Amino acid sequence: TYFIWRNSYVQPQIRPTIASQGCLFEGNPSFIGGQWKESPVDSFFCIDMQNLQAKAFHDKSIAGRFGHTYSNIGGFLYVFGGKGKDEDFYNDMWKFNKGKWEQVSLPKKFEQKPEKRAYHTADVFEDNQLIIFGGLSFKKKVLNDFWIFDTNEKKWTLFNFPDAPTARFGHSSGMVGSKLVIYGGKNMKDVFDDCYVFDFGTWMWSKIALKDSHLEPRYGHRSFVYDSCIVFIGGTPDDKNGS
Repeated sequence: TYFIWRNSYVQPQIRPTIASQGCLFEGNPSFIGGQWKESPVDSFFCIDMQNLQAKAFHDKSIAGRFGHTYSNIGGFLYVFGGKGKDEDFYNDMWKFNKGKWEQVSLPKKFEQKPEKRAYHTADVFEDNQLIIFGGLSFKKKVLNDFWIFDTNEKKWTLFNFPDAPTARFGHSSGMVGSKLVIYGGKNMKDVFDDCYVFDFGTWMWSKIALKDSHLEPRYGHRSFVYDSCIVFIGGTPDDKNGS
């Protein structure tokens, strides 16, 4: 399988950012947040792929952030976590509903929630559950915790696994059937090229060997699921060079 890329010119011109997040919304790609010249941005827009027009939404309810996650669950958009200015990390959850953002409030009986973080991953499971793994928190604390948020009950649940992947951030993830695949990322010392799979059928992690992959260690890359495969794009093996 091979892919053909082409450069598409979108109007009006979109400000370049890093660590922004995107997902499909009503059949078109949408993006929120990011970082521009060391500052978080609060931009939120959708691209009409038929005429390559960008439509900006002007709801500024969510503080500007980068390194967050952005997911479509049952037609609703969810933003979790991320980083603002300096050491300002977030663990808030926002939902885009009826054309506006609203912060998700947890019932008092379900007040447990993940600690603040950025550069984690989020994946959708069974149409109403959001899986959060890893990330970077305050004072350079690197995480490998595994949380599931039930969007119906508005409830966070923490699961502890002795065989969980090494703590990391800037990794990628994707759901292939009932399996969550984690690849790469880094901690404060090493950049990884390992791959872990969490099987929801057995509720177990396993480390798998990628045969003849020729993948360099990387973080800050992106991945998407295509049929039964995960495609990796870009990333960097250090703090200087991207690919």
